[in-house]
Amino acid sequence: MRAMQLYGIAIDDVRDIFGAPPERAEQLRRVAAARFPAPTAKRRWGLFKREPALEVDPTRPLSSDVDALLAGQFVAPDRLPQSWQLLQAWLEELSCTHTTITHESLDNIEFDLARRGLPSTHSIRRLGERSLGIPLGNEPGMHTGYSHHAHAVATRTALTGIDQDTLQERTRTLVVPLLDFLSGLEGDADVVVIDV
Repeated sequence: MRAMQLYGIAIDDVRDIFGAPPERAEQLRRVAAARFPAPTAKRRWGLFKREPALEVDPTRPLSSDVDALLAGQFVAPDRLPQSWQLLQAWLEELSCTHTTITHESLDNIEFDLARRGLPSTHSIRRLGERSLGIPLGNEPGMHTGYSHHAHAVATRTALTGIDQDTLQERTRTLVVPLLDFLSGLEGDADVVVIDV
């Protein structure tokens, strides 16, 4: 099962996270601290005993990951999952709307939509066709991208024109939340796609 995360945010705002100005960096540090708090000691231990809760969990983002992303530095491959957790937390905070859509495969869904008249230029995959243009590399098997606001609006219009009662159930379970997401886009917000 794959999860497609969609965020309604201007692509320039995403790119500005890397090498962020001081006030934006401070805001993002607060978000990271709230989402991934440092462990705290629950009681005093003896001189030669360690507090289990204070041990570093390698699967959680560290302050060094926050610093590397905000400075736009290279992220080592073993820190990619943690860095993507951070970026997704920041995107949730900064975006006007976001949603997660789970799916087995887009192939059958795209075929069902094409049979109902959805043009290939407005397929679901096209929402994440453009490269994000950020210094953070993808994890293996991950697909990332974005589409401009105008393309998202055109896709919403094309999807709205399809009779949802004629769609297969698995297609409908993807299209309904996608339409809700696209309807919630504000201003000139682009669509950022992270498909894991």
